[in-house]
Amino acid sequence: MQGFYYFKKKNEGGHTIKTYNVHFSYYSEEYGQFDGIKYAVEAGDQFEARQKAWERLENDESMQYASCIKQCGVTWEASPLNIQEYFNMMAAFAKYGIQETKNIDIPNAVIYQDDDRIRQARDALSHCWGNLDAISIIAKDFGEHHGMIPPDIFDELHYAALIARELDQSGKTEQAWELYDKTYTAEKWDFDAMHSIKQLFRDGSIWLCGESVYLGN
Repeated sequence: MQGFYYFKKKNEGGHTIKTYNVHFSYYSEEYGQFDGIKYAVEAGDQFEARQKAWERLENDESMQYASCIKQCGVTWEASPLNIQEYFNMMAAFAKYGIQETKNIDIPNAVIYQDDDRIRQARDALSHCWGNLDAISIIAKDFGEHHGMIPPDIFDELHYAALIARELDQSGKTEQAWELYDKTYTAEKWDFDAMHSIKQLFRDGSIWLCGESVYLGN
């Protein structure tokens, strides 16, 4: 439950407005390949930036021939003086690299049947995953005992807390409380809880109240 209130408090105000780059991938019906586009938006945090960027995209006439649109991630600049934000920023760059490679580079290599490009893209994907793992390891060693939240699942923790609130509001109180607990425990670097949160956003399912529950769209 404490994890939920942490994110609620963070989202209720007090952020400094700054520029976020929100990245999308899409398939160009005009050119027959996948491509990317980014929107620079002013927002209080990366979560507000994501929503604002969707609104920008929906009103972008240049995207009228785009399909398979996916949001690849949010990137921004942060000062190392705010260590949590700095690690979150580095993790966000790595996660954006992962999604860009998966959504653009690999599909295009397959379209053009280029084995070298496929191999290079897969190598790049492994490199990005390695970067994300390294960021998490360094953050754990550096900040676990100072209350730092795992930067590699910072976004997932935020959205898991919102899902828990929706479960609670829909009357699924026991499931909501267990998800609150997993969220809070994952914030404390518990491996099993972190794995559960990652699984929820990887395939949409999570183990709650003794059964596997599908919470994907």
